[in-house]
Amino acid sequence: MKGRSIVLLGVLDQSLEKSPFFDCAHRDGAASYIVLNHMFMPYRYGDQTEEYWALVNDATLWDVAAERQVEITGPDAEPFMELLVPRSLKNCAPGQCRYVVITDNDGYILNDPVLNRLDRHRYWLSAADSDLLLWAKGVACFAGMDVRIEEPEAAPIQIQGNKSRDIIMSLLGDKVAGLKYYHLIETDLDGMPLVVTRTGWSGDLGYEIYLRDLAFNLPSNLLIWRPTHGDSKNNEYAALLREAFSDRLWLGVSNLLRGDESGDGTPA
Repeated sequence: MKGRSIVLLGVLDQSLEKSPFFDCAHRDGAASYIVLNHMFMPYRYGDQTEEYWALVNDATLWDVAAERQVEITGPDAEPFMELLVPRSLKNCAPGQCRYVVITDNDGYILNDPVLNRLDRHRYWLSAADSDLLLWAKGVACFAGMDVRIEEPEAAPIQIQGNKSRDIIMSLLGDKVAGLKYYHLIETDLDGMPLVVTRTGWSGDLGYEIYLRDLAFNLPSNLLIWRPTHGDSKNNEYAALLREAFSDRLWLGVSNLLRGDESGDGTPA
């Protein structure tokens, strides 16, 4: 919206970050923001009923870079993940994902990330709103295991909705579009390294795309693909999405704004 100005904070707060796609979302009409994992996240673009029907009938694109990643690598990565996560991961093979919860020593939920197993000794936890990186590092300090825990260079978006498979097919091909639910693949788009997962916040068809190289020179005229282009041809979807990455809306639980997305004192 030309000439539009949004004041995000009344004070300077160096602990808050903008995602790599913030300007894109702002320019395309992000109407309100929340702070998730110390990062601004577009929360709404316009009428929520209109957004709902766009999801059901067409597709929606959201910047979810606030969904920070925690990477666990090393020879003991597998047994460490079994220690960190209450559910069994024995059947989670490389290339698969799992919805998991992270609990404290009393069994209360601290975070409910999606776990992505990229290879035998490399896991990502796609974090909800709490400092999961610090918790994992703390557990590792006393685990006596050979693991490395860090935040990798990764910024995800989500494409969710009825037409998301058509968009992904035009953008990345049949192999990626045909991913099974809760599976992942490493690929690239015009030289941009990506991880793509068949996951997402909605109950509809959807994908998450993780940009791996944040130094990659995205074009200055970034555009977010909008549901109003729902009648476009697939090659037009691809052309629009090549220029655009935006932010993920997490609606998995109703008590979103309680510091973490599980609320206080929720037994696992």
